[in-house]
Amino acid sequence: MALGRAFFETKADYVFKTIKNKILTGEWKQGQDIIISKVAEELQVSTIPVREALKRLQMEGLIDIIPHKGACVTTLDRDKINEIISIRAVLEGYAARTAVPFIDENKFLKIKEMADKMNKYAVQGDDEQFANANKEFHRFLYKQSPFKMLYDMIFKLWDGGNWSKSVFAFNPSRMRESVKEHYEIIEAIKEKDEEKVEYLVRQHKLKNAKLLEQVSEKRFREKEHEKSCMSKNY
Repeated sequence: MALGRAFFETKADYVFKTIKNKILTGEWKQGQDIIISKVAEELQVSTIPVREALKRLQMEGLIDIIPHKGACVTTLDRDKINEIISIRAVLEGYAARTAVPFIDENKFLKIKEMADKMNKYAVQGDDEQFANANKEFHRFLYKQSPFKMLYDMIFKLWDGGNWSKSVFAFNPSRMRESVKEHYEIIEAIKEKDEEKVEYLVRQHKLKNAKLLEQVSEKRFREKEHEKSCMSKNY
């Protein structure tokens, strides 16, 4: 057990927070291989909590786990981010628009409660819970659309790119901004303004894409700088 770790914190939580911090600070670079046994030795734990932590980090989009190969830090590809989220913005905007006529008072209150829960996590600075609550908000909203195929398309893209959730980890202040945008969407739903709902959802998604592109660019520059420094030392 590592020294200084709070007695009430599980080993998996400790490993999770430690690895996450290494990724967010850039200590671990994009694409860097993660050797489970080495991490376990460094943190003075068995490999079990390391594997548990990596699964959670995979769900947050910070780690890629490749069957029969191992784990590595997720590489945020700028072009891929732009393409996928641009498509999602269009699909999700339309799903939200077509959902509006089917949102009654009870469903509206549920959506409001879900946004309130997001706000609570934003205040707490809990990006993991916030990302999960955010996804559930959108899942419930789009579920009201009569187009099931549209719903399936959206979440096939969303589930295939968990890296999109990392926007809140890399940019904690984005949580507060996101909550504000969700409340604006809710107000447009209340007004039954379908066109405004579609517009707001699209813009909301594109803002996330822009932030992720900035993270990708920053990490790319750091990696290139590191390579340059290493070559000068030879």
